[in-house]
Amino acid sequence: MKASLTWLKDYVDIKMQVGDLAEMLTMSGSHVDYVKKIGNEYCLEFEITSNRNDCLSIIGIAREIAALTGKKLRMPPALKSKCQNPKSKINPNVKIQIKIKDKKLCPRYTGRIITDVKVGPSPKWLQDRLISVGLRPVNNIVDITNFVLMETGQPMHAFDLDKIKADIEIRKAGKGEVIKTIDGINRTLEDGTLVIADNKGPIAIAGIMGGLDTEVRGRTKNILLESACFDSVSVRRTSRMLGLSSESSYRFERRIDRGMVLQASERAAFMIEDLAKGKKGKLIDIGEKTIPSKSIKFNPKISNAILGVDVPTRLQKDILKSLGFSIKPKKDSLEIKIPSSRGDITQEVDITEEIVRIYGYNKIPLTIPKIIGHTRLMDKGDLVKKEIRRYLSSIGLNEIITYNLVSTVLVDEFCVDKNALAYIQNPLSREQGVLVQTLLPGMLKIINWNINRKNKNLRLFEI
Repeated sequence: MKASLTWLKDYVDIKMQVGDLAEMLTMSGSHVDYVKKIGNEYCLEFEITSNRNDCLSIIGIAREIAALTGKKLRMPPALKSKCQNPKSKINPNVKIQIKIKDKKLCPRYTGRIITDVKVGPSPKWLQDRLISVGLRPVNNIVDITNFVLMETGQPMHAFDLDKIKADIEIRKAGKGEVIKTIDGINRTLEDGTLVIADNKGPIAIAGIMGGLDTEVRGRTKNILLESACFDSVSVRRTSRMLGLSSESSYRFERRIDRGMVLQASERAAFMIEDLAKGKKGKLIDIGEKTIPSKSIKFNPKISNAILGVDVPTRLQKDILKSLGFSIKPKKDSLEIKIPSSRGDITQEVDITEEIVRIYGYNKIPLTIPKIIGHTRLMDKGDLVKKEIRRYLSSIGLNEIITYNLVSTVLVDEFCVDKNALAYIQNPLSREQGVLVQTLLPGMLKIINWNINRKNKNLRLFEI
């Protein structure tokens, strides 16, 4: 994730030096890999952990800075107002229907019709914003969708509406279907790949890349602005299968903020009205519109006991509010409403972590923990194992410890009771797919590994 200092200043006042800012963000959990100066501009490169999808946007980073510095976050008006379906008149010949065939893989899809756009170069300030984060300006429509993507973290795509053949379906591709993506490459899709399709065939690979046939170009007059929510696992699997990654897929893979789907569409539509003279028309919004909300009971006193430092309750509230949490006082506790962007907050201790990382880990005093001795009497089994180890080691054997997780190939090669096996549904690797109750496969794997490296002087044992 890249963010330029100038772009961040659009949303929060930043007075400190860029080096101090980078250190402050790193210490709070938003690790800054490096700061690079390009001309008169500073660009910060972040390494964002997979659970913090809220920081994969300029506004997300700006919110962190606002919380750390006590400044106020400035949000664009379009992202604060309630979105409504416009009643403006549009070309009566522009009609389109959208259907979701698989609501599990696409919980929500919005398509906004915008007519009479004037496609051309973006203004210099917009081009500069995109260049500062490593994106190439294309035209004002494409640049606006990329700008909103980087600003809000919500991927967007604009289709040339006049090149869409009849209605749109969000469906799984059939095996062997082909789409030419905007990079000019024909890609053959696997059965089950989620696509956006018209009557002719796929016009986009959902959450990853649009098709060349419906790309917005200089002569485009009417567009369909897509803002949607796609299943993270589906996008990740398709991205790996095609060897195709994009700024959109990177965010969908880490789960987007479902509360931003409609707001980002509104933001982009306002910008298209302003910069491309388009006319906002019909908004098609289908799928699950209810944003799941979650509340957690939080006790400030228990939080302080965990931290070992007294953070005033008022300060705890201010920190949480600055991060977008809503607070409702209860008897001896607080009810914390979690924003839709923070799917990583699931329990009370997570809220404590949010408080301390903004409050500052360096403010927690260093203490030496009490050392409490734990004694345990050795039973007969322990004594036997100890004696076995002592004896076998004394005659020159080396003890090894192997994994009980082995590959299915090893299991098939030995006479192992298949009823005593546990198969892992989602193993970390092919070599660790089956849990066994015998030491034999692991021992022979170690022997094989050593022999292959010309080490034949082996005297091993395992308990």
